[in-house]
Amino acid sequence: MQHVEPARLHAHLRNFCLVAMLTAVMAGPSSFSGSHDSTMTLAASSDSGLSRDATILARRLHQTLNDDLMMDDLALQELGREIDLVLTQIRTRHPRMTEISARQWHRPSVLLLELEGDLRDTVVERWKNANVVPLPLTGHAAFDELNAGTGLHRVEVLPSLSTAIMHLGNIANLRVAREAYAAAEGVRRASFDETLGDGPDVVAANPDGAWYVAMRNAWGDCPSGCIHSETFFFIVEHGRLEQVTTKDAEDIPQFRAIIPIPEWTRWFPETTRDEG
Repeated sequence: MQHVEPARLHAHLRNFCLVAMLTAVMAGPSSFSGSHDSTMTLAASSDSGLSRDATILARRLHQTLNDDLMMDDLALQELGREIDLVLTQIRTRHPRMTEISARQWHRPSVLLLELEGDLRDTVVERWKNANVVPLPLTGHAAFDELNAGTGLHRVEVLPSLSTAIMHLGNIANLRVAREAYAAAEGVRRASFDETLGDGPDVVAANPDGAWYVAMRNAWGDCPSGCIHSETFFFIVEHGRLEQVTTKDAEDIPQFRAIIPIPEWTRWFPETTRDEG
């Protein structure tokens, strides 16, 4: 049986509870789901002309580049176009890589807020009708200012779970927004709407001018954690493409940096890592 880290298990159980509760209290296509497949909606206004993979990877990377509540739309598109060129170069030389797609780690532009105290009571009372547009102010100045800064436009409230599902603007920087909401008075926890299970994925970054791209193919009972997988690592710099072995990639800091620590054993199944 695959070992599941306690923090990840807690997140999965929390999302499962949210799915079950919302299914009971809300019907229709706008209902929240803690698990999403590869057709998960991506907002198009910032990603026009980009492949799905470039869209996902550009958003992941751009959110780490600054501490603004909103991403730069033009910079996001430019980054996506560059990623598309890099992926095309890899897949032209290595056609098997066309079978591997980037995975949504969480739902775009959505945060889950667990509320407490007066803010919870106010949100439940004033936002109980999710169809009201624009959303009424809560009277909590810092919270209302944050909502405006993140482009909040729709909320689903689950009173019994003290939770608000926040639909933010298309180019909201979810990393920064989550940190800001988590620090707000009356917010017990702010979290992403994480995708459950496992599956193929692509990660990429260009920390020193060269692109470091890792691709993982995975199959076999992926909803429970894929049984089988294989990984591929590439460096693209000034038009030159180099494939790196999995063993060598583990010793390259740029590859270690782009792979989330909880995913380490999935990408390097035959190796171990000293996290101390």
